[in-house]
Amino acid sequence: MECAQAWWPKRRIWRKIHIGIDEQTLEIRAVEITGSNTGDAPMPQRHR
Repeated sequence: MECAQAWWPKRRIWRKIHIGIDEQTLEIRAVEITGSNTGDAPMPQRHR
């Protein structure tokens, strides 16, 4: 008799959403999605 083994992926893949918000109008000005292979270093600022 064999034991049933639980199945799960060997590695989890995480997604992160980085949102840039205008402080005065509270509007979302930028969105960036990164994967689990990207660190938490600050995103470069983009100016118009």
